[in-house]
Amino acid sequence: MSLPSYKLVRFTPKECPEISHMYQKAHVDRLNQTGIPSVTSTDEKWMENPDIHAIVMQDISTGQLLGGIRVQQPSSTHLLPMEEAMIQSTPHLYSPVKKMLQDSGVPYAELSGQWVSDHVRSRGLNVFMIKEGMKLARNLGISHLYAFVEKRSKIIGDRLKFDFLEEFGENGSFIYPLPNIESIILRLDIPRNFQ
Repeated sequence: MSLPSYKLVRFTPKECPEISHMYQKAHVDRLNQTGIPSVTSTDEKWMENPDIHAIVMQDISTGQLLGGIRVQQPSSTHLLPMEEAMIQSTPHLYSPVKKMLQDSGVPYAELSGQWVSDHVRSRGLNVFMIKEGMKLARNLGISHLYAFVEKRSKIIGDRLKFDFLEEFGENGSFIYPLPNIESIILRLDIPRNFQ
């Protein structure tokens, strides 16, 4: 089966509430298919956050969403999903991680809520969507991009030049979102000429 004709839609939740709700449902459905009931990035309050910019891949003929990713900048009113996950999984590490973020001295954000529809999943679209998120972050003036991901996703992070932050957690790992899943923090210094 060939990849459907698609368009990329960049939006903020306030600009496109309908697409935001479609994104939310598709993300939750995808996690449920993999046996994960919930993660911090599926909390619906992201749709009220003005510091979130998102991208979806949308089938032109059907309007169905094929994948999505969000870039969330820090704010005084909304924790990053990574920060919320830290509070839930290893609260004693929240302060050191927060300090690392604040001490970086450069604009930063978190990539979160990334998903790809199951029927197009084997076409390299995970990497494609992450690259689109990286482009969006660079356009927003972001220098450091973080991701809190399942440990088995590190191979994708390596491919895209993300650094694995081993100094936090148990050799860099956190038990989250389920007792049998290890997650890690990745960071990317986005090249100024990234396109």
